[in-house]
Amino acid sequence: MARHRYFTVEDAISKEDCDTLIKIYEDTEWCDSHVVGYDVEGQYDTLRRSNVKWLKHNSFFTRAIWSYMLEINSKHLGYRITGYEEPQLTRYIVGDYFDWHIDTLYNDSEPPRKLSAILQLSKPEDYKGGELQLWNGDLDPEKLPIMEQGSFIVLRSEEWHRVTKVTEGIRYSIVFWATGPKLV
Repeated sequence: MARHRYFTVEDAISKEDCDTLIKIYEDTEWCDSHVVGYDVEGQYDTLRRSNVKWLKHNSFFTRAIWSYMLEINSKHLGYRITGYEEPQLTRYIVGDYFDWHIDTLYNDSEPPRKLSAILQLSKPEDYKGGELQLWNGDLDPEKLPIMEQGSFIVLRSEEWHRVTKVTEGIRYSIVFWATGPKLV
């Protein structure tokens, strides 16, 4: 489905494949999340709290997400995309969140993030809270339609978005960033 600010694919990945990935990683060791470019000593916890793992560049999920991103970019956006960063498997437990942020990184050492994608791995009944929202200025935040397991969304990396606090259960997702030359 195409929207003015984001693009979604329902059933992008099968529920069985989502469950399998969660099963593989749920009982392994996770790293605390950190926010790139947000280096205020000891303050990242006020912006984000979750656990992460990094998926390999050649995994099934990486290849599937990359394929969807290229297709959406080709049909709707036309950005010059030349690569991607390692996908991040994210786990939000009760109390975890990611406050308002953008994903675009501006530095001279790496190509900027142009598109962000999120693949919903959890079933909606497995957690409460943890809503992905898009900032709407003075209006209420827009709740994005990727609650169903296996659904997928692509948005421009400079869009302000957040994940609200998880109040019950565990939410798993994969976050992915496509990169390319600077726009200007």
